[in-house]
Amino acid sequence: MISLDKSFEEVRQTERLIYFSFVCVEFCGLVSIALVVFWLAEFAGGFAWDSSSRQFNWHPVLMIIGLLVLPGTSLVSFRVLGFVSKSF
Repeated sequence: MISLDKSFEEVRQTERLIYFSFVCVEFCGLVSIALVVFWLAEFAGGFAWDSSSRQFNWHPVLMIIGLLVLPGTSLVSFRVLGFVSKSF
């Protein structure tokens, strides 16, 4: 059973852990985007927006952003922004 009588130190420790996880999520997201962009720019011919085969190189970058970075950021920021009232 969860106790509602947490000490101030336990709350502070939990907040530090949540902030640390937020920083880790942001760092890993930015590193993954940078590595994918580097890989595509150096080894796959770069990016294009002219209906060539290089136009598809945007797909992995946008998939990383849309499926990893944005959901991870939103999940952790939901916990970090604890002062905002949650209506659901």
